[in-house]
Formats: sequence, structure tokens, C-alpha cells
Amino acid sequence: MRAAVSIRACMLSLVVCALVLSSCAETSRSFVSLPMFAEREGDTSFEVDGFEVALSRAEVAVGPIYFCATAAADADLCPVAVAELREVAVIDLLDDGAQGIGTATATTGMVRSATLDYGRPFLLSENEPGPGPRALDAHSAVFEGEACREEACFTFVANVDITGREPGDSALPGLDTTFAISEEPQRLTLRADPSAWLERIDFAELASTTSDEVVAIEPGSQAYEAIVLAMTSRAVPDIAWSE
Repeated sequence: MRAAVSIRACMLSLVVCALVLSSCAETSRSFVSLPMFAEREGDTSFEVDGFEVALSRAEVAVGPIYFCATAAADADLCPVAVAELREVAVIDLLDDGAQGIGTATATTGMVRSATLDYGRPFLLSENEPGPGPRALDAHSAVFEGEACREEACFTFVANVDITGREPGDSALPGLDTTFAISEEPQRLTLRADPSAWLERIDFAELASTTSDEVVAIEPGSQAYEAIVLAMTSRAVPDIAWSE
């Protein structure tokens, strides 16, 4: 009888030790720095419904960016981020090279989702979104270019503002990305395609709306809403991790 009790006690001790070790393994974290970069995908000159489009300016603000261990980067499910970049960086998408956008503060562990703003975070403590970066006159993105068809050309300008709908919401919540942050040197690269953001603009409609040589793409227009939809749903930035 005593032997049976002794065996059970030993087994219980082993289970407790295993649980303690497992808990320690899960909670043991190391602080690391994660350099972040941005690159352009796609071209800055492209064709849309017979219009030859050439961008002369394509800048977008990114940040803050938070990375979560949960599959959904929700504030309730992710009270503490595995990695975060609180600064806002402006990316020149006419640049062919990689651009540094900052260094994220991170802890070792699994990342399963991310949330990203286009430079205008809507904080819980605020009644309206942030003012945005000065470099873009407080806008999330600025696009300028020329569209030509059959030698008839016009210039277009789009100042785009993208924010979360409610305080605490991000412009891009729950981005799917999986990676294990370790103590080894690692980097993260955001890749964005400006042509994918503008390829569903009805340039024929733009050309017919005004006789001016410069067409302003205004909020509420087909062109403006096509850009916002692409940036928030159809062609969101890609997140690439590398050792």
C-alpha cells in the first residue's frame, strides 16, 4: 500500500514538474531588436483599360505596427504585442531599393498576426485619428501621375486618408503572418505594390469629369474608393520575414 502511495506521489511530482517547466518555457522571453524595411513590388508605369499610367509620386505612411501571438490581432486577444513599431515612416514607392522604416522592439516567441496603420492611428484615448505625418501633409498616402490614351493626357493627384472606423481600431487589423522571433539576427520587410492600388481606377471617367489638365481624385469618387479598397482589402502590404 505504501509503495502504491509512493509511486502515485512520484508520478504527481513528475506531472507538477513538467507543468512548471512548460510554464517557464512559455513565459521565458528575451528582448531583441527587429530591423524593419520596405520595398516596392510591381511597376510604377502600367496600363489600365487602354490608359498608359506613369506615377511621378507614390508615397505612403506606415505605422504603428503591432505583431501578436494570437491568430487575430484584436486588442482583447492581444493585450501585449510580441513586437511593435510605434513610429510612423514614409515610404517612397518610386524607390527601387529597400528602405529602412525603423527598428521594432520585440520579444522572442511566435507571431501569428499583425495590425498596421497607414500613419493615422485612431487611439482609444482620442476622439479622432492622429494628425498623420507632416511629410505627407497629414495624409496616409499621396499619388501623382499622368494617364495617357491616344495622345490625350491628363495629370491626376490623390491625397488619401485611411484610419480605423472606431477608437482603438486599426486600418489593417488581423493581417495573416507567421514567424518565430528568436535571438538570431532577423529582419522584416513590408512589400507594397502601388500599381495594384491604382489599377481599378476608371481613368476614362476621370478624363471626362473635367477639362482641367490636373484632375484631383476626391473622397467619395470611384477612383478614391478604389484606392482605399485596394489598400485595406484587395492588395494589402505583404509581410516577409527573413533570417
